[in-house]
Amino acid sequence: FDRLESRTESREDRQSGKIDPGEYSITSGYPAIDSLLYHKGWARKEMVVFMGPPKSGKSTALGQFGLNACRAGFDVLYVSLEVSDLVLADRIDASLSSIAMAELTDKSDFVRDEIEKLSASCGKFILHQYPTMTFTPKQLARLLEHYRARGIIFDMVIIDYGDIMAPDFRTP
Repeated sequence: FDRLESRTESREDRQSGKIDPGEYSITSGYPAIDSLLYHKGWARKEMVVFMGPPKSGKSTALGQFGLNACRAGFDVLYVSLEVSDLVLADRIDASLSSIAMAELTDKSDFVRDEIEKLSASCGKFILHQYPTMTFTPKQLARLLEHYRARGIIFDMVIIDYGDIMAPDFRTP
């Protein structure tokens, strides 16, 4: 009850455009999805979980959402615990260059040129791969600190297959 006035003022500032939506949300890259989300994008400092059966497109969706955020100027850390970072990098290159994955090798110069053109207007997209059941929450904290020490503070962190992270502590 005590902070009702400040919450109301914040809502009015968002509605009027006084507060940039990027201060409280990160676009999904899809206006139809953003319009359904309370913050008109992924809310900052909140966890979003994608669940589905195997081969339902979770990794592809996560990669695309991360890439869309990067295109919007946000810095993204993508940690894969199952899909190869080489496969993910090829998916990203194909998406950025609008080239089918089967054509990446034949059109590698075009792909490079297209991605170099985009790099000036995009945020960072940093990709790491770890073997299943080896990456822990403490390692994630160290990885984030590693980048923070280099001046990179991520707007979005994606853990692909977070359910197969190793625990920091095992209990009997």
